[in-house]
Amino acid sequence: MAERTLTAGVARANITPPVGIHLVGYILRVEPAVGVDQDLYATVLVLADGRAKVAIVDCDLAVFTVDRADAVRERIAAAIGTPRSHVLLACSHTHNGPPTGIWDFGPTTGPVEQAYVAALDHYLVGAAVTADHSRRPARVGAGLGHCDIAINRIEELPDGTMVLGQNPDGPTDHGVGVVRIDGLDRRPIAAIVNYQAHPVVLGPEPLLISPDYPGVVRRVVEQATGATCLYLMGAAGDQMPRTAWTEDQAAVRRVGGILGHEAAKVFLGIETRPLETRKRRVRSLAEVLVYEEHEVPGQGGTLLGAAERRVALPLVPAPNLGEAQRVLEETTAEVERARQADSSARTLHLGSLELNWARRLVALAESGPTDRTVEASIQALRLGDIAIVTAPGEAFVRMGLDAKARSPLPHTLYAAYANGVVSYIPTADQYPKPGQRRLTPDGINFKGTLLTPLAPECAELVVNTGVGLLRGLIEEQDQSPGVREEGARS
Repeated sequence: MAERTLTAGVARANITPPVGIHLVGYILRVEPAVGVDQDLYATVLVLADGRAKVAIVDCDLAVFTVDRADAVRERIAAAIGTPRSHVLLACSHTHNGPPTGIWDFGPTTGPVEQAYVAALDHYLVGAAVTADHSRRPARVGAGLGHCDIAINRIEELPDGTMVLGQNPDGPTDHGVGVVRIDGLDRRPIAAIVNYQAHPVVLGPEPLLISPDYPGVVRRVVEQATGATCLYLMGAAGDQMPRTAWTEDQAAVRRVGGILGHEAAKVFLGIETRPLETRKRRVRSLAEVLVYEEHEVPGQGGTLLGAAERRVALPLVPAPNLGEAQRVLEETTAEVERARQADSSARTLHLGSLELNWARRLVALAESGPTDRTVEASIQALRLGDIAIVTAPGEAFVRMGLDAKARSPLPHTLYAAYANGVVSYIPTADQYPKPGQRRLTPDGINFKGTLLTPLAPECAELVVNTGVGLLRGLIEEQDQSPGVREEGARS
């Protein structure tokens, strides 16, 4: 196989919206932003080897819908000359950012918000073009650290109700995946950090625009290493920081600083050059053996490739008409009790969302039983012995653990919130048991969009598809140095 030279370039755009825009992430919040905690950014890494070109986009946004992500990826792909299947569009999932998709309820769709969304694509495409033009020969390496800032957040109360809390006995993943990209001159180009914990250190108050702790992670890594840092949120659907929902901006710096310094330590320990150790004897007051590392010339190039597949994810069947009407009656009564106890704008807003869902559920039941699915995109990228596998939503942590364990490559990052978000993706063991009231405490997610949750088999389907794409990509590249573009649509 002929050697291929890997090139890499990185660029960044400031995507901070104006103060006064409404924020998404906390459904109960209806007030607009009153200030900026930290700026929001979009960071793009473009990698190419003469046969394939891949763009990885990290945005300080909550989510994109699948259709919206498709459109953005198409524009980026056209601008840098690559298929859409080779563009990974990821969100850090900030809960204090502007509306861009799935959770655009109520006041989040006004003229300020619409103007922001209309301009956003231009910033993302511009950063991708700048990164592409800045490419230079590069080498890559990867490492794994450990940081225990995250805890499982699905807590079960004695009556069986599921709430957002802390579950120290639940599954977690404290692995910190780090990728290092250097120029041939050994100067760092980029770092990729992958960790899994909801960015909710800063709560719905004090109404500040913020990327939360991922923004601090980037800043700490960049100051320590000189590399431009991308943050890929992992399988965080059931993970949150131990410090969460605070009004304390210092807490954001502390949590991000802990993770950022661990990531920087891992980055600095990664050697991207192929080395061999040689020793030589030196005479001093004693005879000394000096061990020296020397670069090994003539090593092969880094294999680069991408694959994507569209999948139809099944939804939990809608209830029959009688059950749907019962849900509407119960919801109406609950909303009325809440309004009588508290007539604030937030309570009224939440009530209207719940009632709208229940009414739509009745309408769905009246239309008769149907097999319902939602389309999503799953992707696998290969960069030498490093893999990135994606999930199209709020993947639960066991999904990331499973994908990493089954990956055929030694270093695997699991990027959730990628290429569009359809909903939460719980693993089958997290579906309701007798006496439990909800699938997750965040039921408003599917209530606002899908009406019923994803079916229990979806988590396994998503992981199997991603790992299968990666295996197929590796097999094809081992047989031929070409690039696979399965399922890409133009």
